[in-house]
Amino acid sequence: MRKRLMLMTMMTAAVAGSVGCGDQQGSKLAVGDPSPGESLSFSDDHAPFEGELPDRPRLSFRSEWQQLHGGSFGLELKLGWSGLGFEVAVAQQVRTVSAALFDVAKTASAPDSRIFNDDRGHFEIREGESVTGRCEYAMAAQLRLGEEAAVMVAGVKVEHEYENAKLLEVTVADRFFAVEADKTLADYEQVCRDGFKAFESSMRQDLTAALKSKVVIHKVGDSRIDALRSALVGERVGFTTDGGTWELEPVKYTTEGEAIVVAGRLSQLGRFGGRSYDFRHEFKPGSGSDRLKLNKMTIAPRGVDKADQTAMELSVYFAQNVARRATSDGMFSVDTSLLR
Repeated sequence: MRKRLMLMTMMTAAVAGSVGCGDQQGSKLAVGDPSPGESLSFSDDHAPFEGELPDRPRLSFRSEWQQLHGGSFGLELKLGWSGLGFEVAVAQQVRTVSAALFDVAKTASAPDSRIFNDDRGHFEIREGESVTGRCEYAMAAQLRLGEEAAVMVAGVKVEHEYENAKLLEVTVADRFFAVEADKTLADYEQVCRDGFKAFESSMRQDLTAALKSKVVIHKVGDSRIDALRSALVGERVGFTTDGGTWELEPVKYTTEGEAIVVAGRLSQLGRFGGRSYDFRHEFKPGSGSDRLKLNKMTIAPRGVDKADQTAMELSVYFAQNVARRATSDGMFSVDTSLLR
């Protein structure tokens, strides 16, 4: 009997000690001794946030309409050359994705609550269950990178192994509205798509301005681009591409009416001899974003093997950029579209 009383005294002290420790930590034991079958409850003096807790459970549904714009607008990115007496930019086609989103949020009051009332797209509206819809619009930009390129985004270097980099996104949250039972999903999707038209122009302007202000592309490790620097100032230059060694003699251009004619010689060098290609390409003013358009292309010899194809692409690449430089006032864009 004495041992039993000592054991009960120790258990009482342990419970009292745990209550005291809990007081120091901000939690309190419920008042009153628990009876058999009851559980202890704790309350926290420090609420995680002020205000009412959100209604739960909450049902949600999202419908997203997307439109892909291939080459929707051009972006001129600084190349970073120095010592040429003029600024240079790289012309890149930026791919944009537009999206019109329709979001639905519903507070569920019963286990059988659901979003849709039927398979025609009508929404289930019950008393005491608020159903709210909203439209949101987004436009994101993707810049396709070449094999030998790196992009600096806000001071962070994105290496060339990334084929596509999503750089920036502009979003607009339009209006919130109460979802009605007599309207269908298709009705609200059309409302959001129609509303997108009001913001499309301003979103595109914001996205373009953001890209131009934050992104600088540096072409690295491509000797064809480095060789262009010498070609623009009329110097002989050698470079390598596709495992072969090439030499470009000083390129000259003349003006014939509205046309600009660029002529030169491109040679492939080899251990046991080489092959030379004489080219004369004519460019005329283009329309839209194409300031210059290749009007006539002449190259001799002209064949179908790999070296002949490479020579033709290289000759157009050098000639077109020389023509761009000739028609610029200092700032011009380097066309790298022919560089595979």
